[in-house]
Amino acid sequence: MKVNCSKSYIRQLFHEKAGQTIAQYINLLRIKNAKEQLSSTALSVREISENLGFCNSNYFSAVFKKATGLRPLEYRKQHTSRQEKNTLRLFGIL
Repeated sequence: MKVNCSKSYIRQLFHEKAGQTIAQYINLLRIKNAKEQLSSTALSVREISENLGFCNSNYFSAVFKKATGLRPLEYRKQHTSRQEKNTLRLFGIL
């Protein structure tokens, strides 16, 4: 199916309806997913950043901190349950 709209029109329309750019929206979804993975898995920050399509874990950490005010490992420490923290310690993550 082909839509007869230019890329710039679609970007403009998205911005008008969503109040943010497509890139901002995608990063918001990535950060939401990162929060879930940080609080519920033992994956490293590098693995999570790769899973979310970031080419560089340092860039991911910067984007995450800008969005949340916390570095990824700080977020993990604050948002995991006691049982999960014990499991993460077992794997040497905390």
